[in-house]
Amino acid sequence: MHHRLFEHQKGLKDLASHAAAVGLDVPTFDKCLSSGAYAPLVRGDISEGRAAGIRGTPTFFVGVPDSNGKTARAVRVITGAHPFESFRDAIEAVLKDINE
Repeated sequence: MHHRLFEHQKGLKDLASHAAAVGLDVPTFDKCLSSGAYAPLVRGDISEGRAAGIRGTPTFFVGVPDSNGKTARAVRVITGAHPFESFRDAIEAVLKDINE
């Protein structure tokens, strides 16, 4: 479904037709969607992204582990579609910084 929606971004108003196209059980899909059961999770994810400074997709964070070893601290942010070299350069810069 993710791929289908990404490929048809200009036609997202009729989600049921996309669900049917990928073989989902449309009545079950519609019931789930209209129930709003997952809306709080989606809103929470959006809030968390905004708090992290995300304003668009894709956004990538290159980071280093915090002292507790359980979380990471973002050191570089890459926003938008970029070639492999952009990621390589960002990772190498972060590694250079932490090894100095």
